[in-house]
Amino acid sequence: MAVKIFCNSCQKFIKDAMPNELSLLRGTEICTDCKEKFSEVLIKIEKTAKTSIVRIERARDDAKVKIEEAMRSVMEGDNGENK
Repeated sequence: MAVKIFCNSCQKFIKDAMPNELSLLRGTEICTDCKEKFSEVLIKIEKTAKTSIVRIERARDDAKVKIEEAMRSVMEGDNGENK
């Protein structure tokens, strides 16, 4: 007796699974349309992550430059030791 398999995401019918295939099912099966959508989402996530990482690195580098410039312009003051 076959078991009907539906997409775990959109509930679209995928196929009838035979008893020998049931042990391979994990409950997370998805259709090819959802697979394509998920792939596109992953690509967008990766692109956003890379853009964000570049922005963070630029901000870090800018902050480091400003701090290093401030450190170079430190003036040693009289702390009252030479009176």
